[in-house]
Amino acid sequence: MWRIISFILLWGVACGSRPIDESPFLELQLFGCVDWHAAVYRSGCAHHWVTDMCGGVGSYSRLQRLTAAEVKQIIRAIDEHQFSDFPSEIGPTSYVTDEESFRITVFTDGVRREVTAFGLSRAKDPGQASKFLSLWEKIMEVVPEPEIEIKEMSPDEAKR
Repeated sequence: MWRIISFILLWGVACGSRPIDESPFLELQLFGCVDWHAAVYRSGCAHHWVTDMCGGVGSYSRLQRLTAAEVKQIIRAIDEHQFSDFPSEIGPTSYVTDEESFRITVFTDGVRREVTAFGLSRAKDPGQASKFLSLWEKIMEVVPEPEIEIKEMSPDEAKR
């Protein structure tokens, strides 16, 4: 319960006043050894949370304040990259274990549009992969994914 209360208090302080029931217009996810998620709101808030699956960096949550111009920049990038024309999945012809996956979800007029991408360097459609990465990079200019250093375990540490 204290986490919910502190989250609401932090949200109000960090992102100003906004309706509690506001839904995000954009969700970003990067899956790998460390999962990163971000929900972006038109009011100018971005909520980031990281879940550490490998025991290296820990799990945490943080808020980011966005200006109205930054929110518009994201919306413009989504429109310019014609996100609604992307296939629901952009992937390779072959699969690699433990490969990072990216997901962009956009909510427009109550409609959810989700695109998942992985193995982009080996994508079946390199043009779509390039377009997806270009959009991801444009969004990252405003809502950057965390810089996480994954430390490799030594053979001795792995035995423990």
